[in-house]
Amino acid sequence: MMELLINNIGSVSTIIVFLVGGVAFVQSIRFDVNRLDLRLSKFEKEIEKEMESLRNVILQLARQEGKVAAMEQVVIQQGLRLDRFIQSVLDGKTERF
Repeated sequence: MMELLINNIGSVSTIIVFLVGGVAFVQSIRFDVNRLDLRLSKFEKEIEKEMESLRNVILQLARQEGKVAAMEQVVIQQGLRLDRFIQSVLDGKTERF
C-alpha cells in the first residue's frame, strides 16, 4: 500500500512540476511578446515622425519646382522680347520700342 502511495505522490508531483513549468513558459512568452510590442510601438512612432518630415520636404520641393517653372517662363518671355528687339535693331526698325 505504501508503494502505491509513493508512486502516486511521485506521479502527481511530476505532473505538478510539468504544469508549473508550462505556466512559467507561457508567462515568459507573454512577457517577451509584450516587450516586443512596446519596442515596435516606439519604432512605429519614430517612423511616423520621419514620414511626416519626409512629406514636408517633398512638399517644399514641389513648391520650389513650381516657382522655378514660373521663373523659367518669365525668362523665356524676356528672351523672346529681347530677340525681337535685337532683330528690329538689325532691321533698322527701332520705332516700336
